[in-house]
Amino acid sequence: MSEPNNEQPMFTKERFIEIEEELERDNEFIILRNLNGNPVQFRNRFQGFGTSEVHTYNPYNPESRYYIEFGHERELKEHIASGKPRGTYVPLRLTDTIRQGPRLTEEDTMARCRQQIARWESSKEYRHLIETLARVVTPPIEKIILFGAGPVALGPDKWRAEHAMALTVARILSEDQGFEVDLYAQEPSYTPVCKRVLTSLRIKVIPGVGARGLSMIDENTLIMTNCSAFAMRQVVAELGVLPAGMFWKPDVSEEEFNGLSKDEQEAFHDVDTPKTREMITKYDRYDIPFSGISMFSFHEMEELRRQRALEPAEFAPFSTWYFRKDSN
Repeated sequence: MSEPNNEQPMFTKERFIEIEEELERDNEFIILRNLNGNPVQFRNRFQGFGTSEVHTYNPYNPESRYYIEFGHERELKEHIASGKPRGTYVPLRLTDTIRQGPRLTEEDTMARCRQQIARWESSKEYRHLIETLARVVTPPIEKIILFGAGPVALGPDKWRAEHAMALTVARILSEDQGFEVDLYAQEPSYTPVCKRVLTSLRIKVIPGVGARGLSMIDENTLIMTNCSAFAMRQVVAELGVLPAGMFWKPDVSEEEFNGLSKDEQEAFHDVDTPKTREMITKYDRYDIPFSGISMFSFHEMEELRRQRALEPAEFAPFSTWYFRKDSN
């Protein structure tokens, strides 16, 4: 097979669907594809488990499952610099990760979610978000996809808070547009309890191990993600479609990124690239308070608040809206 040109995207919707279906088949061997489209085959170490769920929490005997690992532009450059052909690079891979069952019962999880929703709706951050949305004319939005917000039956309250924020956005957009905006959530670590509780809250859980939701992005989608664990910006920029909006960390200039140490650069997954910066020019940016802090210092937000003698933030906001410019 001939080498594709350098404009060949690293990610496509077809490849996302393909890798999810490959795992569902649960065969003895798993087939992935490099940028040339050629198959890369390896033995399925978890055959028999497939994409099955973990139903119980056992910290002394955790179970492992496959997890999709996304490549990124920096890694591809290193691949080429080492003398390997571009086409042999595999952008969608599998790694294994620990899967835990729920720590909380369904009743306890629902109670904590409702408590967190109430706390969120009485917070300053909630009012800031409402005020920001009130001054924006958005493109038509038919669905919201929340990525990587964390398992609500397993983790801390901040994960439940992220779901509460998404519910607020879905409600406001539904009221403004006069029809119900579907809210989807993709989190490979969701437990069976998480899925039942979120379904009860009218959040549609996307099945799979981390790629299916990306295949659902279209021009009427609003993306929400906070501290993405993979190169989400690059994925979106390469899909060949401009979503209606994104709610994530602010974009970072090349100068700011180059000013970081190599260790600091390597510590961040969702880094801007020339393609993401080109994509962002087609969007208007709307900040909520403290969103001007770059994603590199975002985790120091509380320290900055302390230095400025401001009250600590109870909810860490996603920080910045981007809406496609055709809304003007």
